[in-house]
Amino acid sequence: MKKIIYILSLIAIGSIYSCSEKKQKYNNEPSNFFFKVPGTDIGITTSKVPGAQFYVVFAKDSVLPSDTVDYIKYETGEMCNIQLIFDPQNNNTIYIRETEYLKELRFGNYDFQVLRKSDFFSRFFKCHHIKKDSLILKYPFIFVGMFPSTYGIYIIEHEPIFKWLKEGDIYGGW
Repeated sequence: MKKIIYILSLIAIGSIYSCSEKKQKYNNEPSNFFFKVPGTDIGITTSKVPGAQFYVVFAKDSVLPSDTVDYIKYETGEMCNIQLIFDPQNNNTIYIRETEYLKELRFGNYDFQVLRKSDFFSRFFKCHHIKKDSLILKYPFIFVGMFPSTYGIYIIEHEPIFKWLKEGDIYGGW
C-alpha cells in the first residue's frame, strides 16, 4: 500500500512539474495565426505576445504589428472578448465592439469604427423570431470573435454558420 501511495505521489509531482514547464515554455514565445475573412479581401494576423498583449493586424497577407500596418492592440485577460464585424460590401470599414481591454488603434488603410456594446449588437444582429433571447447576425455581415486568454478564434456568417478557426487551450493557445 505504501508503494502505491509513493508511486501515485511521484506521478502527481511529475505531472505538476511537466505542466509548469509547458506553461513556462509557451509564455516565453510569441504566437501568431493568420486567416482570411470570408467574402472579403481582408487578412487578419493575430499575435499573442508575452506581457499580456494581443494584436489583431489587418492586411492582405500575414504580417506582424508595425508602423506601416493597421492593427488593434488588446490587453489579454480572462474576460477579454474581441468582437469584430465585417461587411463584404464595404471592405474598408471594420466595426469593433468597445471593451476595456482595447488599448490602442493604429489605422490608415482601414476605417475602424469602435461601437458601444448596445450599438454594436442592435446594428448587426436581430432577435430570433422563436427564441427571443437569441440573436441572429444580419445579412451580409460576418462576425469574428476572439478569446485572447485561450487564443480561440471563431467566425459566424449570416447563414448562421459557426466555425472555429483556432481552438485555444488552458495554456493560452500557445
